[in-house]
Amino acid sequence: MQRLIVRITVNASSSLRPEITTLITACIRGDDTTVGDLLKTMKQDDVRIRDAHSMTALHHAAMKNCVSVVGLLLREDASSGLVDAVDGNNKTPLDLAIENNAGAVVALLTFYGAKDKNGEAGKLRKMAIRNGSFQAVQAGISENDEYGRTALHWAVWRGSLQTVKFLKGKVKNVDAGDKDQLTALHIATMGGNDAMVRLLVSGLGVDQEAKTGDGSTALHIAATKGNDSTVRLLVSGLGVDKEAKTGDGSTALHIAATKGNDSTVRLLVSDLGVDKEAKTWDGSTALHIAATKGNDSTVRLLVSDLGVDKEAKTGDGSTALHLAANSGNFSTVGILIGMLRADKHAKGISRKTPLVDAVIWW
Repeated sequence: MQRLIVRITVNASSSLRPEITTLITACIRGDDTTVGDLLKTMKQDDVRIRDAHSMTALHHAAMKNCVSVVGLLLREDASSGLVDAVDGNNKTPLDLAIENNAGAVVALLTFYGAKDKNGEAGKLRKMAIRNGSFQAVQAGISENDEYGRTALHWAVWRGSLQTVKFLKGKVKNVDAGDKDQLTALHIATMGGNDAMVRLLVSGLGVDQEAKTGDGSTALHIAATKGNDSTVRLLVSGLGVDKEAKTGDGSTALHIAATKGNDSTVRLLVSDLGVDKEAKTWDGSTALHIAATKGNDSTVRLLVSDLGVDKEAKTGDGSTALHLAANSGNFSTVGILIGMLRADKHAKGISRKTPLVDAVIWW
């Protein structure tokens, strides 16, 4: 098909000088080497010459989704109106790129001033940014898509260190949050991308204590995902607040206990020295939460290995045993009583024992 198009174009352009025909043919083929060589010797006016269909070299390159060739042509003749020239069908290079779903080409054309008549170019450009198009990133550095994410968010999500380095100094707000208030750093910690985390903090100077809508920091997110190397990097390497609390007062230790991420729990307490008895706003410790969730191995780890207070009480006077019984976590109840010797007669503010709590609940 490509050979047929080239032959038709060349025949239709037979009245053009050989170098013009060669330029158009090279654009159709995506031959950026030939295009680059021709542009070194051709006059600017020659780049704007049209074929029998009133199509310029840029029309052809855009239609064939030849990103590198489009870039060469625009850099050679960006200010002449070439970018918005119309062909015999009254279509601009941007129109042709949109028709062919060429997001990266669309991004380049709009970057050089092509007019987006109906908003379709913006949609394609944003999609190209998500897909990692470097040209699209250049064109849409400060744009937010429907998720509230910028080029920096998507570059981090894709793990592109090169693109993030390119964006350094070009992004107005490196701490911008998306619709969920996730910053680029939050996204990097979700994926456990330690190199990206270090680049964002040390290279771009992002706020390492930035919080999401629920008050989570990057450390909370790393603990949620069980990304131990990232947890260690954030605390030991970058000095984040290891006792930072979310909106409900949870520390990274609470979060790790909630998820049953035992290696993260051990790391936080044994290696990083977090407060193992830290309490949320309702007075819950990591042990209370693990017992409520029925995370048996976490309960054993916290009490047997890490020495947390198994009789600690929440704001309403409940112990871990009360909470396990109340939640119907019978294996956790068995561990707390049989293995860990928790006080089965302990009474909360309501003067109820764990057994009474379990009977009432069930």
